[in-house]
Amino acid sequence: MSAISSHAQAKLPEYEPQNLSITAWAFAALGMRDEPLLSALSVEALSRMEEFAVQDLVNTAWALATLAWPDVPVLEAIAVKALQTVDEFDSQHLSNLSWAFATLQFRDPQVLGALAQAAAFQFEFASGQDLASTAWAFAAIAFRDEPFLLALSLHAQAQVGSLRLRELAGLAWAFSTFGIRDLPLLKAIAECMMKAHSDEAFAEWEFQNFSNIAWSFAHLGVLDVPLFDVIASASLQLLPGAGAQGVANMAWAFASLRVEAAPLFEALTSQTLKILVEFGHQALSNTFWAFATCAIQDRPLIAALSSQALSILDEFAPQDVANTAWALATLLIWDSPLFDAIAGRLSSTFAE
Repeated sequence: MSAISSHAQAKLPEYEPQNLSITAWAFAALGMRDEPLLSALSVEALSRMEEFAVQDLVNTAWALATLAWPDVPVLEAIAVKALQTVDEFDSQHLSNLSWAFATLQFRDPQVLGALAQAAAFQFEFASGQDLASTAWAFAAIAFRDEPFLLALSLHAQAQVGSLRLRELAGLAWAFSTFGIRDLPLLKAIAECMMKAHSDEAFAEWEFQNFSNIAWSFAHLGVLDVPLFDVIASASLQLLPGAGAQGVANMAWAFASLRVEAAPLFEALTSQTLKILVEFGHQALSNTFWAFATCAIQDRPLIAALSSQALSILDEFAPQDVANTAWALATLLIWDSPLFDAIAGRLSSTFAE
């Protein structure tokens, strides 16, 4: 690829806009973060942005986001051009550009407002992936547009039977992140999941999707017992492939809604001990909180969590420290090294 990169850099001034964007897209699709090439492409794209068609804008933004290359001048130029051509965007263009801006946390209220308005009119023609991706983007960048969200909810409900599990999870996560307790949409998601589970219709069973849905419902304070029974049952089969954040979110969700699921918590304990080194400060504190809330006094697990917490205590936010201390006290477990470290941490904080 280095030879292709060198050749491309030498020829970029001769490229048509389409070739510039396709080159950026190709390297991004291959995960090749070639910084000299990206720098050269950015310079060339910035000078030629007025010539870019809609697909060129989207390909370039997608490539920058995929390769974590937040070139602000290029993003600003893409935003300006997008405002001029937004009426030419289809649902996939809107979804991909929104995703790129959100991934790079490029927050231009004017262009986001225009994209939201255009997306609301395009949802009728959007795929499930476009719906979920657009929802994720606006939630991730915390841009709330009420007409957009209303249209998204209505079209998601109309299409819910054809959505994949990850798309249902993405929609639930987005509305939960916005703090919108859209009960008709949540009911439709729950019913779809239960039907698909009984029919074994989901082809892409992944623990993270179930964890995200459980977290979303719990975050909104919505307890659907049949849904959580399905989530618990499916999760038992999928836990061996679960990561730390998914495990912590699942435990937090069931504890938050006070759902009794002893077999699930036993499996969560086993998986936590297997992947403990993956747990960061938030996952640790949420897991502590969940087991204490459910009054599960599993001393080997708590000892392991305490040891991991002690090793990364400097990374803990104040809420993490408070959750951890509360959990240990609630479970009547005294961990002297960890409490000494927490005390030292608090003394330093108060001294500041």
